[in-house]
Amino acid sequence: MSESATIVVVDDEPLMLKFLVKSLRNEGHDVFAATNGEEALALVDSHNPDALIADLKMPGMTGIELLEKAKSRRAGLDVIVMTGFATVDSAVEAMKKGAADYITKPFSPDAIKLAVAKLLAHRRVLRENDALKDQLAERFGFDKLIGQSRKMQDVYRMVQTVAGATVVVLIEGESGTGKELVARAIHANSARSGGPFVAVNCSALVQGLFESEMFGHERGAFTGAVQTRLGRFELANGGTIFLDEVSELAQAAQVKLLRVLQERQVERVGGARLRDVDVRVISASNRNVRKCVESGSFREDLYYRLNVVRIELPPLRERLDDLPILVEHFLASEARRRGATPKRLSSRALEALLRHSWPGNVRELQNIIAGAVALSPSAVIVPEHFPPGALRPDADPVGADALPLPGQISGTLVDALDAIEKRLIARALERCHWVQVAAAKELGIKRATLQYKMAKYGLLGKA
Repeated sequence: MSESATIVVVDDEPLMLKFLVKSLRNEGHDVFAATNGEEALALVDSHNPDALIADLKMPGMTGIELLEKAKSRRAGLDVIVMTGFATVDSAVEAMKKGAADYITKPFSPDAIKLAVAKLLAHRRVLRENDALKDQLAERFGFDKLIGQSRKMQDVYRMVQTVAGATVVVLIEGESGTGKELVARAIHANSARSGGPFVAVNCSALVQGLFESEMFGHERGAFTGAVQTRLGRFELANGGTIFLDEVSELAQAAQVKLLRVLQERQVERVGGARLRDVDVRVISASNRNVRKCVESGSFREDLYYRLNVVRIELPPLRERLDDLPILVEHFLASEARRRGATPKRLSSRALEALLRHSWPGNVRELQNIIAGAVALSPSAVIVPEHFPPGALRPDADPVGADALPLPGQISGTLVDALDAIEKRLIARALERCHWVQVAAAKELGIKRATLQYKMAKYGLLGKA
């Protein structure tokens, strides 16, 4: 039996009401019936339902009016509207007012069962996403690392492993993949979490001032040195120093950095003595540092000092599995920032995002979502609301062989999420030669959950 829920159904037609109650109760749901909007609101107040199914055209209070009043009383209530007038206008208006889905009369028992199952599946995804964020916050003390894909799970495991150690870490990944977020997560879960985290953008260091910036200077050391200044290493003492874009350092600066890493001491410019520093070093680069060594632009001895443990962050185009959860995260963040209700993405908008090549990775996605929220006049974001020129409409689908695009299926964002989940499960099963225990472990779910999802998506017969 599928997941059960408490549902209020309202329709002024007795036969339709009886049909709905019987169909949904046969699925194991607790169903309460109302013949008008006032009765439905009373049931919403008294039974705190998970879902409301309402006819759009009713005497007295209309379905749209009921939708608005019900959601104002219970913000988390999901509403499915029924309409015998299959017009775009009625469906769009209902969705703008916050409806989760709509269904056109006449419909079969299977159709309403599927609509409710999709709604509950979407609620489950949101709960799982919230649980993931809580786990990340608890595990790493930093909840901005978002993603459920296998590649990101590998990153999480590596972060968890190295955080408790004192090893030097090199993080490699394209711009916008979240290298500093990973560095901060390592620091936050380390024994040094109570100490400072000092980030240095090595590509922005002015030539000639490297020593002063990194190691500090004494008063009067050079023209303009009117007072003693601590360098970044001393400021990070007892904590972590993060050397971002370390591959951009000039050769002379690399030599000086290597000496500090070897000796664990710094000498201020104009100073007469060495000072001990106790810092953990985490560095990052948007280039492959090994290739920089091979080209001669980066010292091999420094590379080995920095590359004790290497963490590689996948670009967004290689983990499109995570795009829906990232979108949900950024939509929720924008809503909190604005003090508003989170907006939603249409299936066409999600398709446009999946077709983009994402050269700017997660940072680019965050900026696009922020722009779309600002530009969208309604609760549902469509492709036309994305900032002009942000996405390439003629881009080839990225990972089309791996993930279905919403344009290849019909329905809502929930349909797209279901299609993506089905493909991810099928891929895991294929990689594990249809051994369910192994596939469940790879997906990070229980075997019983995997079997339920296999049955849901018609994959049991392929095993």
